[in-house]
Amino acid sequence: MTSVPERDFKGYGGRPPNVRWPERARVALPFVVNLEEGAELSVSDGDECNEGAYEAVEEVVGYPDLCQDSHFEYGTRAGWRRVAAVLAESRAVATVNACGRAVERSAWLAREAVDQGHEISCHGWRWERHAGMGEEVERRAIARTVAAIREATGVTPVGWHTRSAPSINTRRLPLEHGGFLYDSRRPHAHPRRRGPHGNGEPPDNRRPLDRLCRSDGPVRANAHARSLVRCQSQVASPAMKERGPAQMRTKCPSVASR
Repeated sequence: MTSVPERDFKGYGGRPPNVRWPERARVALPFVVNLEEGAELSVSDGDECNEGAYEAVEEVVGYPDLCQDSHFEYGTRAGWRRVAAVLAESRAVATVNACGRAVERSAWLAREAVDQGHEISCHGWRWERHAGMGEEVERRAIARTVAAIREATGVTPVGWHTRSAPSINTRRLPLEHGGFLYDSRRPHAHPRRRGPHGNGEPPDNRRPLDRLCRSDGPVRANAHARSLVRCQSQVASPAMKERGPAQMRTKCPSVASR
C-alpha cells in the first residue's frame, strides 16, 4: 500500500518547464467527452442503490429510478452522435473518458469514436470514486477497464482519469499495470510535472505517468494537452456531468467488482 504523500503547496515555485507545443501553438484546448452510461449505480441493473451524484438530488431508495436511468441512456441513444457531429464539423478530436463497463455495454460507441479519430482513455470500471477502494479491487478495476476498451476498439488506452477522488494507490497501480502515459486526475499542476520518462525522475505518488511533448509518441496532441493543462472543455450530454462532494453517495459499497 502506498503511503499518503506529503502535500505540496509550492509546485514549480514560479518556474514551470518550458512546454513546446507542435507548430509553436500558444494554446492547447482539449475536448473531453465522458462515456459513463451503464456504469453508474442503478437498482435496475441489480445494484444496492441508485446513483446519488447527479444533477438533481432526489434519491429513489429501494426502487428503480427510471427517470435517472433514462437520463443516462440519453447519452448513448442521442447525445453522443450529436456531440460527434459538432466535433466532426469543427474538425476537432476529443478524448473520450470511458468507464470499462460502459464500453462493454456500448462497444459500438467506443469503436465509432476511434474510427472517427478520437482517443479513448480509462475512466474506471464503474462510475465511482476510488478513494478508500481496496488495493486489489482497484488493481482489478484498472485491468478490466483496459481489457474492455482493447476488446471493443483494438486500441490499448494510454490515459487514466478517476471519477472524483482517487485512492492513495491510484497513481502507482496504473504504473504497475503498464502502458499508461498520463493521469489527468490531479488539477493542481499547471502544467503537469514531467514523469519518469520525461526527465529521469523516479516515479512517486505525486508525479504523473506521462511522456510529454513527444512528437513521435503514439498519443495525439490533445492527449498531451490533457496531461499538461487543466483546460478541459466538457462537451457532454446531461448524463455526462458530475456533482460536488456534498452529493457523493455514502450508503453503497464499492461496486468495482460488478
